[in-house]
Amino acid sequence: MLAATASGGQETTGKWPGSWDSRTARVAACLVAALFWTIGSLHRSLWEDEFHSMYHARAGSVPALLASVRGDNHPPLSFLLQKLSCSLLGESAFALRFPSLLAGLGLLLVFLRLSRRLPDADARGIAPWLAVASSYVFWFVTAARMYALVALATLGLVESVLATLEGKRSRWWIAAWIALGLHAHYHFFHHLALLGLAGLALYLGSPEIRRALRSCILPGLLGLALFAPWAAYAFWHQLGTGDPPTSSNRGFFVWCESYAQFLFINARAGGPFVLYGLALPGVFAGALLGVLGISHVLRAGRNSGARAFPAALLVLGIIGPSWIYLADLVHTRSGFNLKYLSSYGAPALLIVAAGVGGSIWRRALSAFLLVAMLAVTLVNVASPGRQDVRGAVAFILEHARPGDAVLVHPWWFRDPENSPTDYGWYARRLAGDREGPLEVPIARTADACSQPRVWLIHTSAYRRWAMTMLSEHFGSVETFPCSPEVTVYLYTNPRAETH
Repeated sequence: MLAATASGGQETTGKWPGSWDSRTARVAACLVAALFWTIGSLHRSLWEDEFHSMYHARAGSVPALLASVRGDNHPPLSFLLQKLSCSLLGESAFALRFPSLLAGLGLLLVFLRLSRRLPDADARGIAPWLAVASSYVFWFVTAARMYALVALATLGLVESVLATLEGKRSRWWIAAWIALGLHAHYHFFHHLALLGLAGLALYLGSPEIRRALRSCILPGLLGLALFAPWAAYAFWHQLGTGDPPTSSNRGFFVWCESYAQFLFINARAGGPFVLYGLALPGVFAGALLGVLGISHVLRAGRNSGARAFPAALLVLGIIGPSWIYLADLVHTRSGFNLKYLSSYGAPALLIVAAGVGGSIWRRALSAFLLVAMLAVTLVNVASPGRQDVRGAVAFILEHARPGDAVLVHPWWFRDPENSPTDYGWYARRLAGDREGPLEVPIARTADACSQPRVWLIHTSAYRRWAMTMLSEHFGSVETFPCSPEVTVYLYTNPRAETH
């Protein structure tokens, strides 16, 4: 039984991992997660979306920040927390990521509470370590964005509703989690819709919990009311601008891949053995355990009569990515992208954990999966990231010559004069006494054509028009790959080149 086990219901126990289902093991999991995520927050290079966060965090005051975000397509909470963090710690990659790191630790604590509802010792024992070993969780917890916050709010809402149904906690926590989620990311509306539909289905199919479910309505409305001031000030204005609230990376195979990436992300950075010897077999192991977990969740919920926990896991961990994918097909402003699925990763991991208990072959399969996930996460911990802008800037500074220019890209197009640039931010920290190339804003690419050599850091489609202009003007171009999503281009005029 899933929800019932927390209240003394009959449960099954396994011999492995067995002792992992203990307070000591859970504390150890939290410490390992904190170590991994802190190293990642310190070590990994900032990537393009994080410079967008930096722009808002630099606002001179809270009213100025709110006015700035009003012209954006996001809610303000993550930027406010990053501003506070930078004011206390100084502007750095770690300071920008510190709110996400704290949200990640909060997410893990809520995850541990939910994992106590799993049906046996094997499942409960391995669940925390699946969260620690997930490179996807590592990725969004170490990003100076809002994805860890919205994942925390979603899982916290689920846990609070379950505790309310069980009579274990005040129902008003529901309002707090809803307000947190809506101020973190607008994708939380999708999560509310999914959970609301699940609640309606439970209300119709489980008469014994109808009264408890009705008690959740007023806190839910209060959570929406707490969002009303921001909605009146900014949200309706943002919808009217026509800017998409999110970006979209739709595609059938991208949708299928999203489930696998809850377990593994950026495995290719570890080389062929990690990718083909660990991650790819690990995906099949995780898929098999996930199917077994779905069966176990459905059976346990049907037998115990406590259907709320199984329903929440299935709605978020299985239906959630498909919901977002279909919504994006209907309207592109919905936005399907791996980074917007952070709220679904933890429920998916709980489903995989639910498939572990029972026979020795399941435990062996889960042991292999855990080792594979841990290996890929260690690769991510050691990696500077898929967008190693810091490495690209260091390369340019090392190889630049007097008279060179470098195109710089302001990451917030509405205010390019005050927006940070990836090259400019890192160059001021890496150049030392060296004089770097002349920085030319990308909007003035034509001015750079008067220089003998021009450098460009290519990270996204935003720079392609500039690359076309430079290619037409210069007779030679060299490319220097720095990381999977960062390439340095050097454009040279042969007539001006001297050796």
